[in-house]
Amino acid sequence: MSYFDNEAATYDKEELPHVIAKRQLDFVKENNLYDGTGKALDLGCGTGAFLVPAAREFFSSQWVGLDPSNEMLDVLRKKLTPEEHKRVTLLKGTTDDKDLSGFGPFGFVTSAMVLHHVPNPEDALAKIREQMAPGGVISLFDLVSGEQTDMFFGKAMEKFGAASSSEHGHGHGHGHGHGHGHSHGHGHGHGQEASDGGDALGVHEHGFSLQRASEILIAAGFHDIKVVEAFTVPAMGEGVQATLFAATGKA
Repeated sequence: MSYFDNEAATYDKEELPHVIAKRQLDFVKENNLYDGTGKALDLGCGTGAFLVPAAREFFSSQWVGLDPSNEMLDVLRKKLTPEEHKRVTLLKGTTDDKDLSGFGPFGFVTSAMVLHHVPNPEDALAKIREQMAPGGVISLFDLVSGEQTDMFFGKAMEKFGAASSSEHGHGHGHGHGHGHGHSHGHGHGHGQEASDGGDALGVHEHGFSLQRASEILIAAGFHDIKVVEAFTVPAMGEGVQATLFAATGKA
């Protein structure tokens, strides 16, 4: 089982995923990125820190949540009301192994703390773009690279890395931030290196410069791209802060 499978039952006790999810939803609303019309996709939805309040905010919307962890998805399912179950579809998988062609087209796609777990983000997002409606909006949130982000990942490795590498064998590396968690995914290999090149926490990049984030969206075929520093939250111990960017574009 992966780290997230093992931690699913207690994952919601962590404050950071919910803090980031609230800021993510606020950003989406304040910038009019989604109005509730058209299908929406949450990549790496985890236990629903973002997806559940978003589905309730946009109460007539249709949502799809994609996540590699069955256990995380099971926790999310229990949060949904019978009415919400009718318009929220939860899928196990990643962009590499799940065909989304029967679930779109999507007018809005979002994720948070996912991109740094993806080995080839350009390819993954190109696949997502193919499932989006023309003019559909993508809005990705992840860590801005720099000294604070390096400290963030260092603290995460200290706290979770040893357990991840000792409890689990070779991982598949297509991790996700589970809607804003500690930013460790499924790339659990032996020691500090996973079989696909990520570290023991499935991290492939210690955040992104704003330029790099823009280049990823361009390479994936998006246009009207805008990347800004969106918000900063305290994270992983005293004196450590996580600054997240918002990268938006249109299909």
